[in-house]
Amino acid sequence: MPERIRIIAGEVDPLREAIRQEIASSGPITFARYMELCLYHPRYGYYMRPRSPRGKAGDYFTSPTVGPLFGKTLARQIAEMADLIPGVFHLVEVGSGEGYLALDILNALKEEAPEVLRRLHYLSVEINPFMVERQKELLKAFKGLVSWPRWEETGGIRGCILANELLDALPVHRVMLKGGRLKEIFVDLAESSFCEVLKEPTRGVSSYFRWLETLPPEGCQAEAGISALEWLEGASARLAEGFVLLIDYGHDAKTLLSGAFPQGTLLAYRGHRVHTDFYSAPGADDLTAHVNFTAVLKKARELGLGTLGPRNQGRFLLALGILDGLKGREGERLQAKRLILPGGMGDVFKVLVLYKAMDSPRLRGFEEVWT
Repeated sequence: MPERIRIIAGEVDPLREAIRQEIASSGPITFARYMELCLYHPRYGYYMRPRSPRGKAGDYFTSPTVGPLFGKTLARQIAEMADLIPGVFHLVEVGSGEGYLALDILNALKEEAPEVLRRLHYLSVEINPFMVERQKELLKAFKGLVSWPRWEETGGIRGCILANELLDALPVHRVMLKGGRLKEIFVDLAESSFCEVLKEPTRGVSSYFRWLETLPPEGCQAEAGISALEWLEGASARLAEGFVLLIDYGHDAKTLLSGAFPQGTLLAYRGHRVHTDFYSAPGADDLTAHVNFTAVLKKARELGLGTLGPRNQGRFLLALGILDGLKGREGERLQAKRLILPGGMGDVFKVLVLYKAMDSPRLRGFEEVWT
């Protein structure tokens, strides 16, 4: 008999009703399924509807919305990668949102590495059709260099797959260790309200923690990022030669499963406010969980990918010369501070590069930085 652990009431809306009908028809659903519907329901999901831009007008900040300096600096690493791969260089950005990062990278390459731009094909992968239309307007100066395929349509990539804050937005399963046994958190109905219940874990979740060889402490919750590992398998299959460049926030498994996050790391963002009420307004919040970099590294190595990092974003950007030439440019100096300072984005975000079909590359972003 599943054990109910929490009941959450909320107003009726189309997505809530769709989820309620699925549960009423098929029984309790995993939290990963609930999160998938909240974020990616084709009509009502958070990432599928028109919404405010990121930054001050949106729900949260990302590195590209701090200003163009992030993309400008990242372009230096991409140009170095391109130097290692002759011919057409595919830059595939997955989850490209409003297109700010693409614009900043392309502008920087035009200014600093025009020879790379001449052989670049930028593939912008974005599932939200409203965002794709925004991108086409934003990137019209680079018409002919950019295309908008579906992820399933990509393959034979020789270049770099770029995923900035993608893995944290993929659905996660949630678990709790109770009485020395792993339990999974499911979403059920209590009359017309959602409730959380503890049940035996699904097979994939049990396998994940056996494979990871780590469990959360007694009474603590945690996430299983199975979708992130499945995405990585897909990225490896699509990459013929080159790199996967991952930028995201997270920790190693030891930290995530140490008890430092007794309720897990899942959070909801709306209007720059962070909360843990995941059920009151399905589809209105961005739901994210910290990336388990131990799991990502282990999966990458099993797939035969080489690895560089993860490295703190601050040190990565410093190694790429983010501070070079900023004297007297106060706006960019403020951007740099936000992106690199300890205690903020510089520490929270990590950079991980995976590579395939090449010898271990020396990349500037992973060189030593003396500060």
